[in-house]
Amino acid sequence: MASIRKSIAMIIQSLLISSCGHAAEPLQPSAPTPRVAVEYVHPERFIDVGDRYSPASGLYAALLADLSNHLVVRASALLPEGLSVSIVIFQVDRAGSVEPFRLRAGQIRVVRSVTPARIDLSYRLMGTDGSVVGQGERSLREFPSILATIAYRGDPLRREKLLLDTWIEREFESL
Repeated sequence: MASIRKSIAMIIQSLLISSCGHAAEPLQPSAPTPRVAVEYVHPERFIDVGDRYSPASGLYAALLADLSNHLVVRASALLPEGLSVSIVIFQVDRAGSVEPFRLRAGQIRVVRSVTPARIDLSYRLMGTDGSVVGQGERSLREFPSILATIAYRGDPLRREKLLLDTWIEREFESL
């Protein structure tokens, strides 16, 4: 989509040059201001990254990107018009762990009640004028349930996404 906009801007610019005889300022399509921003603080220090049995860092970066996208979609759906939120994530500890003695089974995470998902974050809710409407820090902890196995079936981040869904609904639904 961005490449199409850029191509259209270049075509219009060349038409202006040819009709006026001089170069016009390049046209910049205005991108909508994001309503939800997600930032990770030192993701290389997250618990699962330091685990030598965890997936490679490239895969872990893709998982964090997927988590960011999930947050953007879910929070955008619940935020009232005129509000935006900035979410800063300090720690993501995925549910379960890769057990060394199960390595022949591949990268399978074994989830037990003592290894729930955990996400530490802070957020800042802002109005259109940039004023802070609300803010806080949260330590989200999963309470293992059957719902986590049903929701987002087949998704490697199903427990973490369900944990974030619960927080988003609790935090933003009453706005």
